[in-house]
Amino acid sequence: MKPCSFKEQYQMTICTKKNVLNYGFKTDLLMKIKHTNWLPGLFMLVISAQIFAQEENLKTLKQFDRIYDFGANGISWAMVESENKFGFIDANHKLIVEPKYDRIFVFGSNGISWAKVEKNGKFGFIDSQGREVVPPIYDRVFYFGSNGISWAKVEKGGKIGFINAQGVEVVPTVYDRIYNFGANGISWAKVEKGGKFGFINSSGIEVVAPIYSRIFDFGTCGISWAKIEKDEKYGFIDSSGKEIVKPIYNRIFDFGSTGLSNYAKYVKGNKEGLIDSNGKEVVFSSANRKK
Repeated sequence: MKPCSFKEQYQMTICTKKNVLNYGFKTDLLMKIKHTNWLPGLFMLVISAQIFAQEENLKTLKQFDRIYDFGANGISWAMVESENKFGFIDANHKLIVEPKYDRIFVFGSNGISWAKVEKNGKFGFIDSQGREVVPPIYDRVFYFGSNGISWAKVEKGGKIGFINAQGVEVVPTVYDRIYNFGANGISWAKVEKGGKFGFINSSGIEVVAPIYSRIFDFGTCGISWAKIEKDEKYGFIDSSGKEIVKPIYNRIFDFGSTGLSNYAKYVKGNKEGLIDSNGKEVVFSSANRKK
């Protein structure tokens, strides 16, 4: 069996037990076949497919209104424009992102390696493979990592939620407002819904339902708890979200404000009393006196 060799740039030699097959091909796709068994036919099919793909790439290049510079958008690709829609091609002229977006922002400009995209006034993200990792369904997409957590705040229909770095909506868009994580004396984020307040944790779980008119910062009342207000009554929640003192008091003073560090004075109706650091009302007993 004769060793195979490449004779020149456009000629290839294939060796079989019976014959040497020479294929010369240039732009006119002229091919010379000296053997009639299945191998040359297969080879011819492969070459034809490759050239067809190249021709399709050329057709792809011709279909755009504009081709921008390669590497100008935070990635090696070139942005393409067709009928005021934008997409991307790579250096091999392969269409990576179909031109279907109204705008494509620079890769890496939103606190993540992805590129923000806009379609019909809605926003989402594509990744560096050209995949749509977040569909354009949001009215606004905020910067990743700008709210005390690695997630990005999103807005849809006037409601706020969060997506994570995998594009998953970890907090549904149901809140009117979400404050920064860690801004209220605890690692959680305060949320507002219908004028009421609660908390979500760093897993996106609602640990305190938004049922309170006000929630004060944790640790600001002489104890680690947070004071709460509901229907103009006051109580406390602890750092697990449990209502440790029910909101039944007209007023609760800070712990230690009466000279006893472990007690807080309360007003309920026209009566006053004390609650201890376990959240229990103090029962005052009568002094035992000898007769």
